[in-house]
Amino acid sequence: MRIIITYILVSLLVICTAQITQTTLIKNQNSASQFPIEDVIKEKNTKAFETILEAHFHNLQYFKNIRDYKSVAKTYYNLGLLNFEIGEYCLGQSYLQEALKIYDHQLLSNDSLKKLVLLSMMESYCRLNQYSELKGLLSQFKEYETQELSLFDDALLHYFYGYHYYWLDSFSLSEKKFKEATFQFERLKVIPWVSASNLGMAELHSKAGNSKMSLFFALRSIERDEHLLSDEFKCSAFKILYKTFTEENQLDEAIRYMNKFRQSFQGLIEKRKSFLHMENHFAKMEQEKQEAYAVSNKRLNMELQSTKNKIFLFVVFTIILSLVSLLVFSIYKQQKKYSKELNEMKKTLSLGNSALQKSIKKLEKSNSDLKYFSKIIAHDLNHPLLTILGYSNIIYKENKMKLNEYEIEMILNIINNSTSMSNSINELLHKSFPMLEKDQVKLRHD
Repeated sequence: MRIIITYILVSLLVICTAQITQTTLIKNQNSASQFPIEDVIKEKNTKAFETILEAHFHNLQYFKNIRDYKSVAKTYYNLGLLNFEIGEYCLGQSYLQEALKIYDHQLLSNDSLKKLVLLSMMESYCRLNQYSELKGLLSQFKEYETQELSLFDDALLHYFYGYHYYWLDSFSLSEKKFKEATFQFERLKVIPWVSASNLGMAELHSKAGNSKMSLFFALRSIERDEHLLSDEFKCSAFKILYKTFTEENQLDEAIRYMNKFRQSFQGLIEKRKSFLHMENHFAKMEQEKQEAYAVSNKRLNMELQSTKNKIFLFVVFTIILSLVSLLVFSIYKQQKKYSKELNEMKKTLSLGNSALQKSIKKLEKSNSDLKYFSKIIAHDLNHPLLTILGYSNIIYKENKMKLNEYEIEMILNIINNSTSMSNSINELLHKSFPMLEKDQVKLRHD
Protein backbone atom coordinates (compact mmCIF):
# COMPACT_ATOMS: atom_id res chain seq x y z
CA MET A 1 0.00 0.00 0.00
CA ARG A 2 2.81 2.43 0.89
CA ILE A 3 4.59 1.70 -2.39
CA ILE A 4 1.41 2.46 -4.39
CA ILE A 5 0.87 5.77 -2.54
CA THR A 6 4.52 6.74 -3.12
CA TYR A 7 4.25 5.92 -6.85
CA ILE A 8 1.13 8.09 -7.18
CA LEU A 9 2.82 11.04 -5.44
CA VAL A 10 5.91 10.75 -7.65
CA SER A 11 3.74 10.62 -10.81
CA LEU A 12 1.94 13.80 -9.75
CA LEU A 13 5.31 15.46 -9.12
CA VAL A 14 6.54 14.54 -12.61
CA ILE A 15 3.35 15.85 -14.25
CA CYS A 16 3.53 19.17 -12.38
CA THR A 17 7.21 19.60 -13.30
CA ALA A 18 6.53 18.95 -16.99
CA GLN A 19 3.59 21.38 -16.99
CA ILE A 20 5.69 24.16 -15.36
CA THR A 21 8.51 23.57 -17.87
CA GLN A 22 6.14 23.74 -20.85
CA THR A 23 4.52 26.95 -19.55
CA THR A 24 7.93 28.59 -19.10
CA LEU A 25 8.94 27.62 -22.65
CA ILE A 26 5.79 29.13 -24.16
CA LYS A 27 6.28 32.36 -22.21
CA ASN A 28 9.85 32.64 -23.48
CA GLN A 29 8.76 32.03 -27.06
CA ASN A 30 6.01 34.65 -26.89
CA SER A 31 8.28 37.49 -25.79
CA ALA A 32 8.12 39.03 -29.30
CA SER A 33 6.09 42.18 -29.94
CA GLN A 34 2.36 41.64 -30.41
CA PHE A 35 0.39 43.35 -33.19
CA PRO A 36 -3.35 43.32 -33.76
CA ILE A 37 -4.61 41.57 -36.88
CA GLU A 38 -5.22 44.10 -39.63
CA ASP A 39 -6.85 43.58 -42.96
CA VAL A 40 -4.72 44.44 -45.97
CA ILE A 41 -4.70 48.15 -46.82
CA LYS A 42 -4.36 49.44 -50.38
CA GLU A 43 -1.46 51.86 -50.09
CA LYS A 44 0.97 53.32 -52.60
CA ASN A 45 3.53 54.39 -50.02
CA THR A 46 6.35 51.86 -49.80
CA LYS A 47 7.12 52.66 -46.17
CA ALA A 48 3.51 52.06 -45.15
CA PHE A 49 3.59 48.82 -47.14
CA GLU A 50 6.69 47.71 -45.22
CA THR A 51 5.05 48.57 -41.89
CA ILE A 52 1.95 46.52 -42.72
CA LEU A 53 4.12 43.65 -43.95
CA GLU A 54 6.24 43.72 -40.80
CA ALA A 55 3.14 43.69 -38.62
CA HIS A 56 1.78 40.63 -40.41
CA PHE A 57 5.08 38.73 -40.10
CA HIS A 58 5.17 39.46 -36.37
CA ASN A 59 1.54 38.39 -36.06
CA LEU A 60 2.28 35.15 -37.88
CA GLN A 61 5.10 34.24 -35.51
CA TYR A 62 3.16 35.27 -32.43
CA PHE A 63 0.01 33.30 -33.29
CA LYS A 64 2.07 30.22 -34.15
CA ASN A 65 3.71 30.39 -30.73
CA ILE A 66 0.40 30.57 -28.86
CA ARG A 67 -1.18 28.00 -31.20
CA ASP A 68 -4.02 30.31 -32.27
CA TYR A 69 -4.52 28.53 -35.59
CA LYS A 70 -7.55 30.54 -36.70
CA SER A 71 -5.50 33.76 -36.42
CA VAL A 72 -2.57 32.05 -38.18
CA ALA A 73 -4.87 31.26 -41.11
CA LYS A 74 -6.12 34.87 -41.23
CA THR A 75 -2.54 36.21 -41.21
CA TYR A 76 -1.63 33.90 -44.09
CA TYR A 77 -4.68 35.26 -45.91
CA ASN A 78 -3.58 38.87 -45.35
CA LEU A 79 -0.05 38.07 -46.57
CA GLY A 80 -1.54 36.50 -49.68
CA LEU A 81 -3.50 39.69 -50.44
CA LEU A 82 -0.37 41.79 -49.90
CA ASN A 83 1.42 39.70 -52.50
CA PHE A 84 -1.51 40.19 -54.88
CA GLU A 85 -0.97 43.95 -54.43
CA ILE A 86 2.49 43.72 -55.96
CA GLY A 87 1.58 41.13 -58.59
CA GLU A 88 3.26 38.22 -56.80
CA TYR A 89 0.37 35.86 -57.37
CA CYS A 90 2.48 32.71 -57.09
CA LEU A 91 3.81 33.66 -53.67
CA GLY A 92 0.40 34.95 -52.60
CA GLN A 93 -1.14 31.69 -53.71
CA SER A 94 1.35 29.75 -51.58
CA TYR A 95 0.28 31.77 -48.51
CA LEU A 96 -3.37 31.03 -49.25
CA GLN A 97 -2.55 27.34 -49.56
CA GLU A 98 -0.87 27.49 -46.16
CA ALA A 99 -4.09 28.96 -44.76
CA LEU A 100 -6.08 26.07 -46.25
CA LYS A 101 -3.61 23.57 -44.78
CA ILE A 102 -4.30 25.05 -41.35
CA TYR A 103 -7.99 24.26 -41.85
CA ASP A 104 -7.22 20.71 -42.95
CA HIS A 105 -4.51 19.79 -40.43
CA GLN A 106 -6.13 21.42 -37.40
CA LEU A 107 -9.62 20.21 -38.39
CA LEU A 108 -11.08 23.71 -38.21
CA SER A 109 -14.72 24.06 -39.27
CA ASN A 110 -15.59 25.92 -42.45
CA ASP A 111 -16.32 29.58 -41.83
CA SER A 112 -16.37 32.95 -43.59
CA LEU A 113 -12.56 33.18 -43.53
CA LYS A 114 -12.13 29.91 -45.41
CA LYS A 115 -14.66 31.15 -47.94
CA LEU A 116 -12.60 34.32 -48.47
CA VAL A 117 -9.44 32.25 -48.85
CA LEU A 118 -11.08 30.12 -51.54
CA LEU A 119 -12.30 33.22 -53.40
CA SER A 120 -8.81 34.72 -53.26
CA MET A 121 -7.39 31.44 -54.59
CA MET A 122 -9.75 31.81 -57.56
CA GLU A 123 -8.38 35.30 -58.18
CA SER A 124 -4.81 33.95 -58.23
CA TYR A 125 -5.87 31.23 -60.69
CA CYS A 126 -7.33 33.90 -62.96
CA ARG A 127 -4.19 36.06 -62.85
CA LEU A 128 -1.88 33.07 -63.44
CA ASN A 129 -4.08 31.67 -66.25
CA GLN A 130 -4.61 28.45 -64.27
CA TYR A 131 -8.08 27.92 -65.61
CA SER A 132 -8.25 24.19 -65.00
CA GLU A 133 -7.53 24.79 -61.29
CA LEU A 134 -10.15 27.56 -61.36
CA LYS A 135 -12.71 25.13 -62.74
CA GLY A 136 -11.94 22.60 -59.99
CA LEU A 137 -12.22 25.20 -57.24
CA LEU A 138 -15.50 26.52 -58.63
CA SER A 139 -16.92 23.02 -58.46
CA GLN A 140 -15.66 22.64 -54.88
CA PHE A 141 -17.19 25.98 -53.97
CA LYS A 142 -20.67 24.59 -54.58
CA GLU A 143 -20.77 23.42 -50.94
CA TYR A 144 -21.18 27.07 -49.99
CA GLU A 145 -24.26 27.40 -52.19
CA THR A 146 -26.25 25.74 -49.41
CA GLN A 147 -25.27 28.68 -47.20
CA GLU A 148 -26.40 32.26 -47.61
CA LEU A 149 -23.83 34.02 -49.82
CA SER A 150 -23.35 37.75 -49.54
CA LEU A 151 -23.95 40.00 -52.56
CA PHE A 152 -20.22 40.62 -52.80
CA ASP A 153 -19.46 36.86 -52.79
CA ASP A 154 -22.07 36.32 -55.48
CA ALA A 155 -20.56 39.12 -57.59
CA LEU A 156 -17.09 37.56 -57.19
CA LEU A 157 -18.42 34.20 -58.39
CA HIS A 158 -19.86 35.87 -61.53
CA TYR A 159 -16.50 37.53 -62.10
CA PHE A 160 -14.57 34.25 -61.79
CA TYR A 161 -17.08 32.41 -63.99
CA GLY A 162 -16.45 35.13 -66.57
CA TYR A 163 -12.79 34.15 -66.70
CA HIS A 164 -13.77 30.47 -66.68
CA TYR A 165 -15.85 30.90 -69.83
CA TYR A 166 -13.12 33.18 -71.23
CA TRP A 167 -10.80 30.18 -71.04
CA LEU A 168 -13.44 27.98 -72.71
CA ASP A 169 -13.72 30.54 -75.58
CA SER A 170 -17.41 31.02 -74.81
CA PHE A 171 -17.67 34.75 -75.60
CA SER A 172 -21.38 35.19 -74.87
CA LEU A 173 -21.34 33.38 -71.50
CA SER A 174 -18.15 35.15 -70.44
CA GLU A 175 -19.57 38.57 -71.44
CA LYS A 176 -22.79 37.82 -69.53
CA LYS A 177 -20.93 36.90 -66.35
CA PHE A 178 -18.67 39.98 -66.52
CA LYS A 179 -21.70 42.25 -67.03
CA GLU A 180 -23.52 40.70 -64.07
CA ALA A 181 -20.40 41.09 -61.93
CA THR A 182 -19.98 44.75 -62.99
CA PHE A 183 -23.62 45.51 -62.22
CA GLN A 184 -23.45 44.00 -58.74
CA PHE A 185 -20.09 45.62 -57.91
CA GLU A 186 -21.48 49.02 -58.97
CA ARG A 187 -24.50 48.51 -56.70
CA LEU A 188 -22.13 47.70 -53.84
CA LYS A 189 -19.89 50.65 -54.84
CA VAL A 190 -16.74 48.51 -54.77
CA ILE A 191 -14.68 50.60 -57.18
CA PRO A 192 -11.62 48.31 -57.49
CA TRP A 193 -13.77 45.33 -58.43
CA VAL A 194 -15.85 47.42 -60.86
CA SER A 195 -12.58 48.28 -62.53
CA ALA A 196 -11.53 44.61 -62.45
CA SER A 197 -14.77 43.55 -64.16
CA ASN A 198 -14.32 46.21 -66.86
CA LEU A 199 -10.74 45.06 -67.37
CA GLY A 200 -12.03 41.49 -67.79
CA MET A 201 -14.41 42.74 -70.50
CA ALA A 202 -11.48 44.54 -72.13
CA GLU A 203 -9.40 41.35 -72.17
CA LEU A 204 -12.39 39.42 -73.55
CA HIS A 205 -12.92 41.85 -76.47
CA SER A 206 -9.16 42.01 -77.09
CA LYS A 207 -9.10 38.23 -77.43
CA ALA A 208 -12.07 38.41 -79.82
CA GLY A 209 -10.23 41.04 -81.93
CA ASN A 210 -12.69 43.85 -81.15
CA SER A 211 -10.16 46.61 -80.38
CA LYS A 212 -12.69 49.44 -80.07
CA MET A 213 -14.74 47.69 -77.37
CA SER A 214 -11.54 46.55 -75.69
CA LEU A 215 -10.37 50.21 -75.62
CA PHE A 216 -13.72 51.34 -74.26
CA PHE A 217 -13.74 48.92 -71.33
CA ALA A 218 -10.03 49.41 -70.60
CA LEU A 219 -10.60 53.18 -70.27
CA ARG A 220 -13.63 52.57 -68.06
CA SER A 221 -11.53 50.37 -65.76
CA ILE A 222 -9.27 53.33 -64.84
CA GLU A 223 -11.62 56.30 -65.18
CA ARG A 224 -12.72 56.48 -61.49
CA ASP A 225 -10.60 56.84 -58.36
CA GLU A 226 -7.38 55.71 -59.95
CA HIS A 227 -5.57 56.12 -56.61
CA LEU A 228 -7.60 53.19 -55.20
CA LEU A 229 -6.21 50.85 -57.83
CA SER A 230 -3.08 48.86 -57.19
CA ASP A 231 0.05 49.27 -59.28
CA GLU A 232 -0.31 45.71 -60.50
CA PHE A 233 -3.85 46.36 -61.77
CA LYS A 234 -2.83 49.61 -63.44
CA CYS A 235 0.06 47.84 -65.17
CA SER A 236 -2.39 45.33 -66.65
CA ALA A 237 -4.81 48.09 -67.74
CA PHE A 238 -2.08 50.32 -69.22
CA LYS A 239 -0.64 47.38 -71.11
CA ILE A 240 -4.01 46.69 -72.78
CA LEU A 241 -4.46 50.41 -73.53
CA TYR A 242 -0.97 50.58 -75.06
CA LYS A 243 -1.72 47.52 -77.18
CA THR A 244 -5.15 48.78 -78.28
CA PHE A 245 -4.00 52.34 -79.10
CA THR A 246 -1.14 50.85 -81.08
CA GLU A 247 -3.60 48.73 -83.08
CA GLU A 248 -5.71 51.87 -83.67
CA ASN A 249 -2.56 53.77 -84.80
CA GLN A 250 -2.98 56.34 -82.02
CA LEU A 251 0.71 56.39 -81.19
CA ASP A 252 0.67 59.44 -78.93
CA GLU A 253 -1.89 57.83 -76.63
CA ALA A 254 -0.01 54.58 -76.86
CA ILE A 255 3.24 56.30 -75.76
CA ARG A 256 1.41 58.13 -72.94
CA TYR A 257 0.04 54.90 -71.52
CA MET A 258 3.40 53.26 -72.05
CA ASN A 259 4.94 55.91 -69.78
CA LYS A 260 2.16 55.38 -67.24
CA PHE A 261 2.85 51.68 -67.43
CA ARG A 262 6.54 52.33 -66.71
CA GLN A 263 5.69 54.58 -63.78
CA SER A 264 3.28 52.05 -62.27
CA PHE A 265 5.68 49.23 -62.98
CA GLN A 266 8.46 51.17 -61.21
CA GLY A 267 6.28 51.48 -58.10
CA LEU A 268 5.48 47.80 -58.39
CA ILE A 269 9.19 46.97 -58.59
CA GLU A 270 9.92 49.07 -55.51
CA LYS A 271 7.23 47.26 -53.52
CA ARG A 272 8.55 43.93 -54.74
CA LYS A 273 12.06 44.88 -53.67
CA SER A 274 10.71 46.00 -50.33
CA PHE A 275 8.81 42.75 -49.98
CA LEU A 276 11.82 40.63 -50.91
CA HIS A 277 14.00 42.62 -48.52
CA MET A 278 11.44 42.12 -45.76
CA GLU A 279 11.15 38.42 -46.64
CA ASN A 280 14.93 37.99 -46.38
CA HIS A 281 15.03 40.01 -43.17
CA PHE A 282 12.36 37.91 -41.51
CA ALA A 283 13.82 34.72 -42.92
CA LYS A 284 17.14 35.66 -41.30
CA MET A 285 15.35 36.57 -38.07
CA GLU A 286 13.46 33.30 -38.19
CA GLN A 287 16.69 31.38 -38.73
CA GLU A 288 18.37 33.18 -35.81
CA LYS A 289 15.33 32.57 -33.68
CA GLN A 290 15.30 28.90 -34.65
CA GLU A 291 18.98 28.61 -33.75
CA ALA A 292 18.37 30.37 -30.43
CA TYR A 293 15.37 28.14 -29.88
CA ALA A 294 17.48 25.05 -30.67
CA VAL A 295 20.11 26.16 -28.12
CA SER A 296 17.40 26.95 -25.57
CA ASN A 297 15.67 23.68 -26.33
CA LYS A 298 18.96 21.80 -25.92
CA ARG A 299 19.57 23.50 -22.58
CA LEU A 300 15.99 22.82 -21.56
CA ASN A 301 16.35 19.17 -22.56
CA MET A 302 19.52 18.93 -20.48
CA GLU A 303 17.73 20.49 -17.51
CA LEU A 304 14.76 18.21 -18.10
CA GLN A 305 17.07 15.19 -18.28
CA SER A 306 18.77 16.30 -15.08
CA THR A 307 15.35 16.69 -13.46
CA LYS A 308 14.37 13.25 -14.71
CA ASN A 309 17.55 11.78 -13.26
CA LYS A 310 16.88 13.46 -9.92
CA ILE A 311 13.31 12.23 -9.97
CA PHE A 312 14.55 8.74 -10.86
CA LEU A 313 17.00 8.77 -7.96
CA PHE A 314 14.28 10.10 -5.69
CA VAL A 315 11.92 7.34 -6.82
CA VAL A 316 14.61 4.67 -6.31
CA PHE A 317 15.47 6.07 -2.87
CA THR A 318 11.79 6.24 -1.97
CA ILE A 319 11.20 2.66 -3.12
CA ILE A 320 14.24 1.42 -1.15
CA LEU A 321 13.10 3.37 1.90
CA SER A 322 9.59 1.97 1.50
CA LEU A 323 10.95 -1.58 1.19
CA VAL A 324 13.14 -1.12 4.27
CA SER A 325 10.21 0.35 6.20
CA LEU A 326 8.02 -2.51 5.04
CA LEU A 327 10.72 -5.04 6.08
CA VAL A 328 11.16 -3.41 9.52
CA PHE A 329 7.40 -3.31 9.99
CA SER A 330 7.15 -6.97 8.96
CA ILE A 331 9.95 -7.94 11.40
CA TYR A 332 8.30 -5.94 14.17
CA LYS A 333 4.95 -7.53 13.46
CA GLN A 334 6.51 -11.02 13.36
CA GLN A 335 8.43 -10.36 16.59
CA LYS A 336 5.27 -9.16 18.25
CA LYS A 337 3.50 -12.31 17.09
CA TYR A 338 6.32 -14.57 18.37
CA SER A 339 6.40 -12.68 21.69
CA LYS A 340 2.71 -13.23 22.12
CA GLU A 341 3.08 -16.91 21.28
CA LEU A 342 6.04 -17.23 23.71
CA ASN A 343 4.01 -15.64 26.52
CA GLU A 344 1.17 -18.04 25.80
CA MET A 345 3.65 -20.95 25.80
CA LYS A 346 5.16 -19.75 29.12
CA LYS A 347 1.72 -19.49 30.61
CA THR A 348 0.83 -22.97 29.35
CA LEU A 349 4.17 -24.34 30.61
CA SER A 350 3.63 -22.73 34.00
CA LEU A 351 0.20 -24.31 34.24
CA GLY A 352 1.67 -27.66 33.14
CA ASN A 353 4.51 -27.38 35.69
CA SER A 354 2.04 -26.64 38.44
CA ALA A 355 -0.04 -29.64 37.43
CA LEU A 356 3.15 -31.74 37.28
CA GLN A 357 4.15 -30.71 40.80
CA LYS A 358 0.72 -31.74 42.01
CA SER A 359 1.05 -35.04 40.18
CA ILE A 360 4.51 -35.61 41.71
CA LYS A 361 3.14 -34.98 45.19
CA LYS A 362 0.26 -37.34 44.49
CA LEU A 363 2.73 -39.93 43.13
CA GLU A 364 4.99 -39.59 46.19
CA LYS A 365 2.02 -40.08 48.47
CA SER A 366 0.90 -43.01 46.33
CA ASN A 367 4.42 -44.54 46.49
CA SER A 368 4.49 -44.11 50.26
CA ASP A 369 1.13 -45.79 50.55
CA LEU A 370 2.26 -48.49 48.19
CA LYS A 371 5.43 -49.00 50.19
CA TYR A 372 3.42 -49.37 53.36
CA PHE A 373 1.01 -51.67 51.57
CA SER A 374 3.89 -53.75 50.21
CA LYS A 375 5.33 -54.22 53.67
CA ILE A 376 1.98 -55.41 54.88
CA ILE A 377 1.67 -57.70 51.85
CA ALA A 378 5.17 -59.08 52.40
CA HIS A 379 4.46 -59.69 56.08
CA ASP A 380 1.04 -61.21 55.49
CA LEU A 381 2.27 -63.47 52.70
CA ASN A 382 5.40 -64.57 54.45
CA HIS A 383 3.74 -65.17 57.90
CA PRO A 384 1.91 -68.42 56.90
CA LEU A 385 5.05 -69.64 55.16
CA LEU A 386 7.07 -68.81 58.28
CA THR A 387 4.68 -70.90 60.35
CA ILE A 388 4.85 -73.81 57.90
CA LEU A 389 8.62 -73.64 57.77
CA GLY A 390 8.88 -73.41 61.56
CA TYR A 391 6.69 -76.39 62.27
CA SER A 392 8.26 -78.35 59.41
CA ASN A 393 11.76 -77.80 60.82
CA ILE A 394 10.61 -78.79 64.29
CA ILE A 395 9.01 -82.00 62.98
CA TYR A 396 12.08 -82.74 60.89
CA LYS A 397 14.54 -82.21 63.71
CA GLU A 398 12.62 -84.05 66.44
CA ASN A 399 11.46 -86.99 64.33
CA LYS A 400 14.37 -87.28 61.93
CA MET A 401 15.38 -90.69 63.31
CA LYS A 402 11.85 -91.94 63.42
CA LEU A 403 10.73 -91.05 59.98
CA ASN A 404 11.26 -93.20 57.01
CA GLU A 405 12.70 -91.97 53.79
CA TYR A 406 9.38 -91.14 52.18
CA GLU A 407 8.25 -89.07 55.15
CA ILE A 408 11.61 -87.28 55.30
CA GLU A 409 11.32 -86.54 51.57
CA MET A 410 7.81 -85.13 52.00
CA ILE A 411 8.91 -82.83 54.88
CA LEU A 412 11.90 -81.59 52.85
CA ASN A 413 9.61 -80.89 49.89
CA ILE A 414 7.41 -78.78 52.18
CA ILE A 415 10.41 -76.86 53.47
CA ASN A 416 11.91 -76.36 49.97
CA ASN A 417 8.61 -75.29 48.33
CA SER A 418 7.84 -72.88 51.17
CA THR A 419 11.30 -71.33 50.87
CA SER A 420 10.91 -71.12 47.08
CA MET A 421 7.50 -69.47 47.43
CA SER A 422 8.89 -66.89 49.88
CA ASN A 423 11.72 -66.08 47.50
CA SER A 424 9.22 -65.68 44.65
CA ILE A 425 7.11 -63.28 46.73
CA ASN A 426 10.17 -61.17 47.62
CA GLU A 427 11.36 -61.13 43.99
CA LEU A 428 7.91 -60.09 42.77
CA LEU A 429 7.77 -57.26 45.30
CA HIS A 430 11.28 -56.07 44.31
CA LYS A 431 10.45 -56.00 40.56
CA SER A 432 7.06 -54.33 41.01
CA PHE A 433 8.15 -51.87 43.70
CA PRO A 434 11.91 -51.20 43.29
CA MET A 435 11.85 -48.21 45.68
CA LEU A 436 10.92 -50.36 48.64
CA GLU A 437 13.45 -50.75 51.35
CA LYS A 438 14.87 -54.22 51.68
CA ASP A 439 13.50 -54.89 55.10
CA GLN A 440 11.10 -57.69 54.21
CA VAL A 441 11.06 -60.77 56.45
CA LYS A 442 13.88 -63.12 55.50
CA LEU A 443 13.03 -66.82 55.66
CA ARG A 444 15.81 -69.21 56.46
CA HIS A 445 16.10 -72.69 57.73
CA ASP A 446 18.87 -73.99 59.90
